[in-house]
Amino acid sequence: MKEYRMVAMDLDGTLIDENQNLSQVTIDVITELMNRGVICVIATGRMFISALPYVRKLGIKKPVITYNGAFIKDPVTNKVLHHKPIPLNLAGQVIKITEEYGNHINLYEDDRLLVARRNEETLLYEDIAGVKAREVGPLSDYLGKPPTKLLIIERDRDKYEAIYREIRLQLEDDLAVTRSRDIFIEIMGKEISKGKALEKVASGFEIPLSQVIAIGDSWNDLEMIKAAGLGVAMGNSPEQIKAEADLVTLSNKENGVARILEKVLLH
Repeated sequence: MKEYRMVAMDLDGTLIDENQNLSQVTIDVITELMNRGVICVIATGRMFISALPYVRKLGIKKPVITYNGAFIKDPVTNKVLHHKPIPLNLAGQVIKITEEYGNHINLYEDDRLLVARRNEETLLYEDIAGVKAREVGPLSDYLGKPPTKLLIIERDRDKYEAIYREIRLQLEDDLAVTRSRDIFIEIMGKEISKGKALEKVASGFEIPLSQVIAIGDSWNDLEMIKAAGLGVAMGNSPEQIKAEADLVTLSNKENGVARILEKVLLH
């Protein structure tokens, strides 16, 4: 049977449930894997500071992939291992488009969450991320440093599709644009993805991607799922994500991560 030496796991919709909870079953399985020498890493779209409580609950000591691969940091030494922000001019273009379309947008700078003004979208995001936003006024006026990521939050379906199309139409060749949840559009620097970040982290341990398991649920996980030797989609994933995966496990409500890892690595 094929040997897998590393497991990369998404957080939202994968390791944790809709209430942002991490089950004891999942903690126990990942602890057992690490005790057996399997390298376990988190690969999330979240900020590092937002992912850190889960990293600590799981006892993970390996580099944490955050901002969909734009920022990788060692949780033990706090050393930044990789950071590729969005070029300032391109960030400005995205912000200008969202201001014209009237969408809410988060700006991430130095692992801080910045917004033009606090609103319902801000409160929603704060509840999910466990991080407080700082209100700075119009982002087009504030912007002075390349941001790690930009995140559009749009709950109206038609407005969501309209801004997603417009950003891709104008900037797809210059930026990485992906989606997560049903209301987030995530924007990073060109060629940023969890897949490329996973390759970077795995190579640091001299582990080929063929010996890596990647587990995720959404569009921002797709490159990681496809890049890994064994790509696993959650049961709560969109059908298109499931179709690209090697295996489909149970949903995040049913401890899908723990169950597939038990089956593949702890049988």
